[in-house]
Amino acid sequence: MNWRREFLLALACAAITTFTQTGDAKEAGIEATKDGPAPLIVIHSPETSAPISGPVRIEVTFVPAGNVPIDPASIKVSYGVLGIDITERVRRYATISAQGITAELPSMPKGKHTFEIRISDVQKRSSHIRVRCEVAG
Repeated sequence: MNWRREFLLALACAAITTFTQTGDAKEAGIEATKDGPAPLIVIHSPETSAPISGPVRIEVTFVPAGNVPIDPASIKVSYGVLGIDITERVRRYATISAQGITAELPSMPKGKHTFEIRISDVQKRSSHIRVRCEVAG
């Protein structure tokens, strides 16, 4: 692995650790195996530090670990504390691929929401991130 890739992976892992330790709006987990690090999930939008209102742009990027591709069949999106699988519902409104998730939503229901995104690469190394947000009325 070249030094740039190692640096970026270390930086991303440090960012994820910061989210988990500070109890911020995002919590992430990386389940690395003996084969190396797992892929990363990067949330670009929406910004969850303040209540969301109006149209919502969802932009999530999946970053493969090394040259190991993301398994598109492994991508799962769940909702709430019960972890209800909403992947197929999300597919109706969003583009979901091995590169990430993008969507333009006119609005979201008012209230507090928790989503979890899980991915694995073709070597079965997996990651997940939990995103909590509040939608203003």
